[in-house]
Amino acid sequence: KYREVLQNRQEELKKLEERAKELGATTKYSSLEVAQAMEALGSAGFDANNIYEAMPGLLDLAASGNLELASAAEIAATAVRGFGLTTGDVGHVADVLAESAARTNASVESLGYSFKYVAPYSAALNVSIEETAAAIGILSDAGMKGTSAGTTLRGMFSRLAKPTEKAKEIMEGLGITVYDNEGKFRSISDIIGIVSEKTSGLSEEERNFALATIFGQQALTGVLSLMEAGPDKINELTASYQGCEGAAKKMADTINDNTKGAWIEFKSALE
Repeated sequence: KYREVLQNRQEELKKLEERAKELGATTKYSSLEVAQAMEALGSAGFDANNIYEAMPGLLDLAASGNLELASAAEIAATAVRGFGLTTGDVGHVADVLAESAARTNASVESLGYSFKYVAPYSAALNVSIEETAAAIGILSDAGMKGTSAGTTLRGMFSRLAKPTEKAKEIMEGLGITVYDNEGKFRSISDIIGIVSEKTSGLSEEERNFALATIFGQQALTGVLSLMEAGPDKINELTASYQGCEGAAKKMADTINDNTKGAWIEFKSALE
């Protein structure tokens, strides 16, 4: 039994070794860098088959964000685990991040930091990675990036999922509901639309007091930014991320399409 397990492990390592050589010869990253990224994914709990499947998307993610492979591996692992995705979704994660970086003031790296704080909350409330990225992009346009955007959204979700007694009272008084008739948590765009509608008749002072009580003072600026952008903008960005296949590779190819990029790829192939 031990020999069988050992043989399987050796076959897996050989498969990953060949993958590292292949990607090292055909991308800007060397075989050693690819192997180190594989090790990082292994440390994050990915098995050999997961790692093999995830690597092309991971390399596009790193190249599109001009990241070290180790950083890209951490971002990919955070998104996959946080949103409850599979390793087969790494390519789509890369595309969503690249498209968001192209459409908003968020960078691939700052989006990764945001996901670290908010992804588990989004997954628990069935908010998709696309809509989460859309909200983060809007917050980034308003000057809230990285951990700031992530903690703002996390705070919003936390307060909506478990409101204080005072917040419940205000929400009931205004007719604000965050769950639909089937008991499912509404989308971010729906919630922002409902909150905007129900508070439209209040004075600025009354509105800000109500919003701060519901969402918390720390998240108030973020909520106001999302309300200013409106549900249509959130839906527009979300839809663009749902159909952005190939965005990371396109961005990576554009970044590397110069003499410097060609020289790096040449040295990678030599290695």
